[in-house]
Amino acid sequence: MYSMMCGVDWSKIMEIDDPNEACNMLYEILEDIFRSTVPFKKGRTRRFPHWYTSELIKLIRMKEVAYRNYKKFKKPSYGRHYSSLRAMVKSEIGSLYKAYIATSEHFINEDPSRFWSFIQDKRGCTRIPGIMQHEQSVYNNPNDIVNAFADYFSSVYSDASANCDIVGENSGNTLVFIECITEDMIKVAARKLNNKLTAGPDLIPSFIVKDCIDSLIMPLKHIYDLILKTSIFPTRWKVAKVIPVLKKGDSSHIGNYRPISILSNFSKLFEIILFNSIYPKIRNSIAIEQHGFMTRRSCTTNLAQFSQFIYEELDGAGQVDVVYTDFQKAFDKINHKLLIVKTRKLFGFSNNLSLLVESYLSNRSQFVQIENSKSRKFRVTSGVPQGSNLGPLLFVLFVNDLLEMVDCMKVAYADDDIKIYKSVSSMNDCLRLQSDLNDISRWCNNNCLHLNVMKCNVVNFTRKRNVISFDYNIEGVNLTRLQEVKDLGVVFDQKLSFIPHINQLILSCSKVYGFIVRNARLFSSSSTLVHLFNALVRSKLEYGCLVWRPIYNCHINRLEALQRKFLKWLAFREDGLYPPRGCDHACLLSRFDTRSLHTRRSLNALKFLFNLLNDNLDCPELLGKLNFFVPPRCTRISQTFYLKTHRTNLLSQSPLSFVCSTANQISSCCDLHWDSLVSIVNKYLNLNSEVS
Repeated sequence: MYSMMCGVDWSKIMEIDDPNEACNMLYEILEDIFRSTVPFKKGRTRRFPHWYTSELIKLIRMKEVAYRNYKKFKKPSYGRHYSSLRAMVKSEIGSLYKAYIATSEHFINEDPSRFWSFIQDKRGCTRIPGIMQHEQSVYNNPNDIVNAFADYFSSVYSDASANCDIVGENSGNTLVFIECITEDMIKVAARKLNNKLTAGPDLIPSFIVKDCIDSLIMPLKHIYDLILKTSIFPTRWKVAKVIPVLKKGDSSHIGNYRPISILSNFSKLFEIILFNSIYPKIRNSIAIEQHGFMTRRSCTTNLAQFSQFIYEELDGAGQVDVVYTDFQKAFDKINHKLLIVKTRKLFGFSNNLSLLVESYLSNRSQFVQIENSKSRKFRVTSGVPQGSNLGPLLFVLFVNDLLEMVDCMKVAYADDDIKIYKSVSSMNDCLRLQSDLNDISRWCNNNCLHLNVMKCNVVNFTRKRNVISFDYNIEGVNLTRLQEVKDLGVVFDQKLSFIPHINQLILSCSKVYGFIVRNARLFSSSSTLVHLFNALVRSKLEYGCLVWRPIYNCHINRLEALQRKFLKWLAFREDGLYPPRGCDHACLLSRFDTRSLHTRRSLNALKFLFNLLNDNLDCPELLGKLNFFVPPRCTRISQTFYLKTHRTNLLSQSPLSFVCSTANQISSCCDLHWDSLVSIVNKYLNLNSEVS
C-alpha cells in the first residue's frame, strides 16, 4: 500500500479548481489503492474471544462433534477420543491465554490507557448498555438505540434567528488572514495526529495519514490552497461520526451522554493548520480570565488564581461571594450567524477567512455509530463540533465579549465553568455582583445561549460568624446556596478546609485501586502494575494538589496510606509474604523506585513556579503577586521570596505561599532563574534526603 501510494500520479488533481471535486478524486484514488492492497473484513459478532486462534476453534468444534458421537453411540473409543480432545483444548486455551496476558501486559506497560481495552475484552461488551432509556421509551435493539441517540443529539440544535448588532470593534489594526499553506505547515500539523486507528467516516486511520504524509502532501496542499482561495470547505469533510460519551449519572439514560465528533483526518489536519495560523494573531485579544483551550493555561492556573484570591480575603477576615454559572448545551447552541459576525467585527477576520469559517460550520451532518450500528444522518444547524480542533477556539471567541463586560472578578474555563466573584463587605457589594449577573443573563438572551438556572449556584466563602446573606437570582429565580461545590474536579467548602475533597478523593481512589487489584492480578511484572497505579490512582491524588494540599498529619497520612497499601501488595506478590505491620515506608518507596506523595506535591510546586517564572505558564495575576526578597544590606539570610506574616495559618496553605516557601528551602544552593528544572528537582531531593 505504501509503495503504491508513493507511485501515484497526482497530476489530474492538480488541474482541478474546485475543492469538492479535488477532494472526491483524492478519495477515489485512495479507495482504489485500499481496495487492491487492504483485505476487507466484515464485522460480525464473535462467538469466541478474539485471542482464540483458528486452530483452537477448529479443535473446539472437533471436540463438540466427538462429544455428540459419544453421547449417541456410548462407545468407549469415542469416549477416549473425546477426553483426549478435551485435554488438548484445555491445554491450548491455557497456553493461549497466558500468551494473551503477556502481550496485553507488554502493551499496557508502554501505554497504560490500553488497560481499558483489556477490560473491555474481558467483559465482552461495550461501554454502552444493551438497554437504553429516554423519557418514557425503552430501546433494546442496536439500531433503535443509535437512532434514539441521533434524535436526542439533533433535538438540542437551534435555528433561532439572532440580532447581529455586535457592540465593539477589533482592537487591532491588521486583519487576520492566511495567505497560503506551505508543505512545512502540513508536516508540522501531521506530527500532532495520533498514531492510532482513529478514523472518521472516510475510514482512513490517522496513522496512515501520518505515515504517508510525504506521499500525500502534494494533493493535500493543492486542496488546502483551493479551500483558502474559494472559501469553500469540502462537503465530504462536513460529515462526522458521533460517539456518545457518558458525562455522569446512569449510563442507561440517553440524556446523560454528550456527542463527540470523529472527523476525517484530512479535515483535522486542515483544522490544525488553521488553528496554528489564527491563534497567535488573536491570542492577545482573548480575555486573560479565559483558561480553557488556551496554551500555557489550564485547570490548575484557573483554580490557583481563584483560590489565591479567596485565601487572601479569608486571611483578612473577609467574605467572598462566588456565583457559579452553567450554560445549557453551550457547544451545541452557538449561533453560526452571530459567531461569524463576532469573528469579523471583534477579532478582525478577513472576509475570505470569515466565509471559510461560515462554510466550515454550515450544512454539516452527523450520524451516531456504536460498534457496527449506524444511525440515520441528521443536520447540524448550530454549535461547533465537539472533538474538533477548531471548535473549542471558535467557542472561546464567541463568549469572549461576555468576559469583557463583567466588572467583578471572574475566571472561565470554556463552557465547563464561568464563575464571577467579589469580596463582600456590605450589601452594595452584593448588588454589584447581582448587577453583573443580570448583565450575563441579558447577554445570554441576546446571544441565543441559555443558562441552566437549576445548576447555577452560590457559595459564601468565609470564616466569619455574621455572614452577609443576599438572595442572588437570575430572571427572578433565586440561585441555590451551597455549603460546598465541585469546581473543575476539586471540592471547595465554605471555610476552604478541603476536608470534603480529601474524603471524596480517598473514597474514589480506593475504588480504582481495588479495580486494578482485581483485574490485573494475572500480570507478572511489577513495573506494569506501578504504571497502572501511577496513571489511574496517583494522578487523581495529585490533580490540583497545589490548591487543596493537606497540611495536617492526619490527612497527609490518610492519603499516603493508599500508596503504602499498594506498595505492600506489590511486596507480597514478589515475596509471597505480606510485609509486617509498621514496616519502614521509606524502604518500600526505595524498593519500587517511587517517592512519597508529600514529596511529589513539593516537586509539583517547584515545577509550577519554574514554569511561571520562565513564561511556560500564562498567569499574570499570580506572577504579579510574587514578592522577591531584597535585603536592605548584606546578610546571611538566603531566601528568594519574601513571605509576609499571616494573620492566620490559612494563608500559608495558599498556592503562592506553598510554592514560595518550597523554593526558599533550596535558595542557598539553587538559582531559579538560571538552573534547569532537572537541576532544581535534584537539588531539592538531595537536600531533603540529607535532612531526613
